[in-house]
Formats: sequence, C-alpha cells, structure tokens
Amino acid sequence: MSKVAPKLDFLNLDPDEVMRTMSVGEVETVANRLQREVDTKREELRVMVGERYRDLIEAADTIQTMKTSSECIIQGVSSILGSSSTISSLSSNIQSPRSIESSIPVENHSYLSVAASIQLLMKAPERIWQAVDKQELTSAAQLYLISQHVYTGLQGDQGGGISPDRIRQWFPVISRYYATINNFYVGIINSANECLMSVELSNEKALQALTALLLLKGLSSEDLLSLFLKLRRQCLEQAIIKGRSESARSSLCAYLRATICTVRVVAALFAEHNDKQNTTSLARFVVGLTDPQASQPVLNLFGKSGSSQLQRYLPAPVRDYTTRLTKPFCNIQHNALVAEMDSWLNASKEAGQSECGSLLQDINTIQGVAAVKQAVWHFLQNFEPYGDWKASSKSVLSEEINLWESFYQRTVRERIESLISQRIQIIVTELNNNLKDESSKDDLDLGAFIWQETNSDLNNLWNQNNTSGGKLEGLSLKCAGWSPAVKSMCSRLEENLAAIWKEICDIGKVEIIANQDGEITQGPFDRQVDHELILAHYRQVLTSSLANLVDSLTAEENPAKDLEEKSAQAAVEKSTKDSPENSARGLFLARSLQSIPGLVSTLHTSLQSKENSYSVLVQKLSDASKTEFWSWASTLLKTFEEVIQRLSLSEDPLSLLPAWDTVNIQESSEAGSISSTIRIPSCPSAQLLAALHNLSVSLHSAHPATIPPDILNRISVAVCEIVFQKFSSLLTSQAKLTQVVALQMEFNVQFLVTMFLSRDFKDKFSSQISDIQSRISSNIDPFDQSVFCEHMTARVKRTCTRELSCLSPLVPKDRVEIIVGFKSTSTTSSSSQDVSNIMNLNPSPPSRFQLLPMATPSSTGGNLSSRKLLDAAITPGGKSGSRSPRTPNYNNNSLHPNNSKTPSTTPYADAKKLAAATTPSGGSSRKRDKSPVAAAAASFFGSMGSSWFGGGSGNGAAGNSNSSNGSANNS
Repeated sequence: MSKVAPKLDFLNLDPDEVMRTMSVGEVETVANRLQREVDTKREELRVMVGERYRDLIEAADTIQTMKTSSECIIQGVSSILGSSSTISSLSSNIQSPRSIESSIPVENHSYLSVAASIQLLMKAPERIWQAVDKQELTSAAQLYLISQHVYTGLQGDQGGGISPDRIRQWFPVISRYYATINNFYVGIINSANECLMSVELSNEKALQALTALLLLKGLSSEDLLSLFLKLRRQCLEQAIIKGRSESARSSLCAYLRATICTVRVVAALFAEHNDKQNTTSLARFVVGLTDPQASQPVLNLFGKSGSSQLQRYLPAPVRDYTTRLTKPFCNIQHNALVAEMDSWLNASKEAGQSECGSLLQDINTIQGVAAVKQAVWHFLQNFEPYGDWKASSKSVLSEEINLWESFYQRTVRERIESLISQRIQIIVTELNNNLKDESSKDDLDLGAFIWQETNSDLNNLWNQNNTSGGKLEGLSLKCAGWSPAVKSMCSRLEENLAAIWKEICDIGKVEIIANQDGEITQGPFDRQVDHELILAHYRQVLTSSLANLVDSLTAEENPAKDLEEKSAQAAVEKSTKDSPENSARGLFLARSLQSIPGLVSTLHTSLQSKENSYSVLVQKLSDASKTEFWSWASTLLKTFEEVIQRLSLSEDPLSLLPAWDTVNIQESSEAGSISSTIRIPSCPSAQLLAALHNLSVSLHSAHPATIPPDILNRISVAVCEIVFQKFSSLLTSQAKLTQVVALQMEFNVQFLVTMFLSRDFKDKFSSQISDIQSRISSNIDPFDQSVFCEHMTARVKRTCTRELSCLSPLVPKDRVEIIVGFKSTSTTSSSSQDVSNIMNLNPSPPSRFQLLPMATPSSTGGNLSSRKLLDAAITPGGKSGSRSPRTPNYNNNSLHPNNSKTPSTTPYADAKKLAAATTPSGGSSRKRDKSPVAAAAASFFGSMGSSWFGGGSGNGAAGNSNSSNGSANNS
C-alpha cells in the first residue's frame, strides 16, 4: 500500500480531487484518518463542555444578581426624581442667610484666625508638591517658608483664651501636617541638586534651583557658586560613568555639553553685566523676591483656588509675608569668580582628557578615531548654547578657551599616531617575515623567469598611456631583474601602505562650510590644524621603522661587522656559512631592498616633505642593497679564489698550456729570406679561464644588468687582486720557469690587464703588474720576446673580443668601450669576419646564403670562396652582365701544386665547362637543360667539398664539383 502524505488539510479536502489523484488504497487510508480525526474532535468537545458546565451555572447566578441590583437602582433614581420635583414648591419658604461677618462676635475672631491658619497649613503640602513637579523650585521654597511661618504663629498665644496647648490638644492634625511639610525641605533641596546636575542645564532652571537653595540654606554668593560648581563636577563624573556604556562619540559630546552649560550659567547668573545697576542676574532676581516693597506676598502663590472666606481672618504677618534672607546677597568679585572658574575648568579638562584617552583605547581604527573628531565638530556646530561660548568664556575665564584644542585635540591626535605606529609596525613585521622567507632561494637563478616569454610581457608597454602609477609589469619587471617573489612582496607592502595612507589622507578631507555672508568658515574649530603633525609622525615612524629593519637585516646577513666585538675565529666561522639557501636569501634581500623604491609607489607619494625623508630612505635602501649584493658576491669570489689558489706551474700542464697557434715568419738576411714556424699562445690558461667563466656564469644567472655598477667594479677589482696575488706567489715560489710556461704566463697577464684593468684602479695594480711582468720577462729570451710580442698582442685582443660576451659582468665599462673597438689583425681571406664569433664565416656571402660557416684558413694554404665560384658559374668567362667576379689571389702553392705559373686558368676552366654544358652547339637560339639556379647550386656545393668537409686541395674540390654537376645532370 502506498503511503499518504503525513499532513492533509481535512477542512479543505476535495473528495473529487482525492478520487482522481489517489489510488483506492490511499483513499481508504485517508478515510480512516478522517474518521479518527472526527472521533478525536468529538471527544475534545465533550471534555470541554464538561469542564465549563460549572462556570456556566455560576455565570447564570451572577446574571440574576445583576438583574436584581439594577431594579433596585432604578427604584432609587425614581424616588430621587420625585423628591426633586417638590423642591420648587418649597423654595418660597426659604429665607436668605444673614451676613457671616455681622453675625460673628468679635471674641470669636481668634478662633477663626486659628482655623484659617490650620486650613492654610493643610493646603500647603499639595501646593508644594505641584511646584516641585513643575520644577518651580523657588515657589516651592517660598511655600515651605510660609508654612514654617504659619506653624510658628500657631505656637504662640492667639488671644481669646486659645493657648498653644489647647491648639495642640484640639487640633492634633497640625503636628502631622507640620511633619509632612518638614520632609519637603530635603525634597526641595534634592530636586534643586538634581536639576543643577542635569547635563543640559538651562539658565531658567538653574536660576530656580539656585534661588531655592539660597532661600532654604541661607548661603552667601561665594558659597552658592562653590556649591554649584561642585554639583556640576558631579554631573561631569556621572556623564563619564554613563558614557562608558555608550559610544565614545556620545560620551565626549555629553561631557562638552555639560561644560558649555556650566560656563553659560555662571556667566549669565554670577557675572556682572554692564547695566545701570551693575549687578548679576541672580542678584536682581533675589532682590525681586526679598524686597518688601517690590515683591508680592507669598500668600498669592496659593492662588484663587486656595483662597476661602477664612483667609481674611489670617494674622497680618501671614497675609503680608514676603521671603527674607538671613544675610544680604552680594555680587562676587570678578577676580574671585575667574579664579574659581579657571580652577574648575582645569580640573574638568584633566578628567575629560583622561576619560577621552580611556574611551579611545577601545577604537582600533584610524577612521574610527577620526569619526570621533568629526562627531564633536558636528555637535558643536549644531549645539545652540555653543554660539554664546566666546562671550561666556570671556566674561568668567582668564582667557578665551577653544574646547576642542583644550580638551580632546592632543588626546585624539596621540591616539591616531599610536594607531599609525601600530599599523606600521605590523606592516614592517610582515615585510621582515617576507624578506626572511625560505622560499626565496629560487631567485638565485633568474634565467627561466627572464627569458620565458608570456603574452602579458608587452601589455604594460603597449598600454602605458592608459595606465596610471607607473607600475612595472611584464617585460619591464624582467629587465629590472625582480622576480615574482620580489614583486609579490612589494605588492603586499604597497597594498598595506596605500591603505593606511588613504586613511590618513581622509582625515584631512573636510567639507566646506560657508556663513550667511557666503564666506568660508572653519566652524567650531579647525579640523585640519593637526593634520600636518599626523603626517610628520607617519613619515618619521615609517622612515625610522624601515631604517631599523634594514639595519637589523644587514646586521644578520653580515656578521663580519662584529669582528671588533667578538672573537675573530667565531666571526669567521659565522661568516663562512655560504650555503646556497643563505646565498639565495642574501640575493633576494638585496633585490627586495633594491625594488622597494621602484615598486612601492606609496613611499614616494607619502614621504614627500621638506625634510626630504624619502630621499634619505631611498639612499638607506640603496646602500643596504649594495651591501647585500656585495655580501652575495663575496661568496662567489671566495669560490673563485679557492679555484685560483689551486693553480700550479708544475701540475696539470694541459690546463696551463692549451693549444697554441702556429705562425710562419720570414727573416731577411744576406743569404736571402728564411722561413720559420713559431707557436704563439692563443688563449689564457684553461684553469684560469674556467674559473673566470664559472664566476661570470654565476653573475649571469643573477641578471648582472641589475647589479649596481660599483658592485661590479668591486668584483673586477677583487678578481684582479686574487689573480695577481696568486701570480706573484707562483713566481716567487718558482725559481726558474721554462720559456713556454713564461710565455703562457705573459699571455695570461696581458689578457687580465687588457680585459679587467680599468683606468679607475689601474694605479692600484701598476707596481704589482710591473713586478710580475719583469719576473716573467726574466724567463724569456729577449729576441724571442720581441718576435712574439706583436703576435701575442694581436691574439690577446682577439681573445678579449671573443670572451667579452661571456665575461661581460667582470669587465669594467671603460674596458668594454675599448675592447669592442678592437679590429681583426688577420690577413687571411676571412679578415672581415667579426672576431667575436668563434666560427669563421664567409666574408662575402651571397644574398641567399647568409653567414655560412667556412673552414679556418691557414697561412700555408687556402680555398676558393663560395662567392667566387658562384660568380664564375653565373657569369661564365666574366663577360656577361655588369657583375664580374673578384680576381682571387692565387699565390698559394697548395691550391695549384702542378702549375704555379698559371694561377688564373683553373677557376675559369670550371666555369667554361659549366657554360659549355648549358649552351647548345650551332644556332643562335640557346636551349638550356638545367636552370641557372640549379647550376649555380651544384657548382657551389661541389666547391664546398674540400673546404667544408675537410677535403684536400683545390683540384679535389674541382673534381667534387664536376661530379656534383654530373649527378645533377643525370637527375
């Protein structure tokens, strides 16, 4: 049986819909559930009726009782209506009463006076309560005083035999009402204190409360002022306590509101005004209450509703009672008032600054603290009593006070500066961790990064006009040698500095406010007055933090600086930790310090100031980067020095004496010319050159174009120092050298001098080089040295030119300019070839074959150039066309061993054979069986047989050419 949905709305259940959509089993299930639901509801109805039956019976009894009562009331109202109808008929029989005053005997007046006094005493509590509720505290105090006066009157003899004892005996209610009235003394004073302790106190409420305290306590003007300031101090303390459960903005604004109201009330009530009476407002108000001639009787405060026929019998002292003071109220001296207010304001200022600092500690963002300043500014701008602040403070204070500058400006600025310092410390700590990251060891070899082409390499250059900020991306980043790790580190630093710099700049952005005349005004205070101080703090903290970071990093990477403080052995052991990881970390640190000024643009934006802090920081980073570069280079130089120190004149002769060039020279004498063969060193010692190559490869892998030039110069100087020092030690330890070894040493020295000795440090090594060369020359025959000198110099220049690209990081700039100007001194057919290329190339290649390799020509023989063979093949006999083949120099006997007297016949013989093969006999029309291009190619490749593949003489070449032509014809 299929299951039915657990919830069904049986009230809205449609039987037709159930029969259409459900199966028979489901319909039966629904019917069973519906039946159970009906039974359940029926049972609930029975239970409810049974429980409510008793309540229903009771309700019926109550209804019956109400009916009976209503019938009785109706009967009573009908009886009253009947009685009222008979009053009109009885009105004529009523006589008018006699005058009370005429009917009361004189001896009863004392009783009436007592009765009137008691009646007044009984009405006084209600009137006092009403005055207190309406905050009419002066009226409440006057009502209290007149009640005291009435009670005092009842304590005396009233005449007519009415003694005080009889009054107490007859009217015990007097004591109870007097006790009630006495309680109002504390209530009125408490109400006055609460009124004076309210945060936003108006002059009217303060006047009422101060007058009530003056009347009830009988204070002097000085005591009243002290009491008022004490209460206002408590008001500030309560504002502080209440503000701790609210936001800092509302708390600080409430504190200023209470301070402004206090100064305004004192200025309005206690300060003297320039009027005719030269009195204060409080003094005039008190005089108006206490002057018998000018003031109204206090009895008028009871109003018309409180008057009765008995009040005319009140004693005259009560009817004419006016408020009196125990001692005259005098104005406070201006100097005393100013001193009192200065003392109070200074104490309030200290408390406000302390509380402001505590509240701002809970705000952890620069924008949050700046919002507090903005909130205070808007509060003062919209707070109406603050409009009278200047006049009020001038009248009661020794100097004009700016509330923001006096209370909160310094505290808010210090909190902002503290947050800036914390943020910068976090940024510098993160930068320090990134600079010490172990994953930076991949930066030791930048070849894969620099030479790998990506689609985005040129995007930055193409979109340079559309981009902003001058950020280095793509190819520019690769040219600078800054790896993705460096870029990522600088990007995080840029993002963090840009965020804090934006927040600092937003502090100084304020809206423009104009007064009614359209003039721009600053409002309550200048919101930008301390912005320059904040910027100066930011620059100082950022510069000093980065400088300290650089100093700590360079101190960690260069422990050799502590040689003076630590033992020499410990410092050497610590400085010899030249693992690849440490070397990579030092190189990464150098590149990072080098890249920060270029990739972190916010540094340039935010540190521009009169103090030129940006230039100082950039110089600091540059110096530290150079220090790290030199530290990394020192590890390479140490390895280089270890290799150089293994050089020896007695061991490994193959490394010391590589293959030399053979040179034929001719000498003229009386017997004729004499030919001889000499061997000249052609390159430096293999071990020396390998060490230089290894050092150069290490520099190349680190992208030497980005290494500072002065570091590269120091490396060149160090290389010269290491090699020349080793040569000096070798020559000193070796008493006598063979001439072959001496010649090789001479070549090495000339190579080093020509390649690495810059004019900037030439004088430093001049004496050492002269000593080395003199020692070497002492082992060479002077005649041989004069013969070898010219050839050796030419090969030194050629070697320098060839090795310039490989050893370029080690070659000073001025030497590069000289070496690239060297020209080939060879007199062979390949003399126009670039000597920097190790392979000999055809000096005059055809347009279709560019820079084809050729065999190295020797001094004893040579081969026909491919260009001349092509010219001979294309222009047979040299007669057709404007282009004629160059006439070669065929003085080489190896090229024509059988006929040295006819050097010009053989080349053209091949050309004639080629022309005969391509020209038909008889007839003027020429029909070629092979294209000129194919013939030229066949002739060219045939002539290459000996020169390219190491064949013999020129005849052999010609033979290979003919066979090639034959194979071409057959094809």
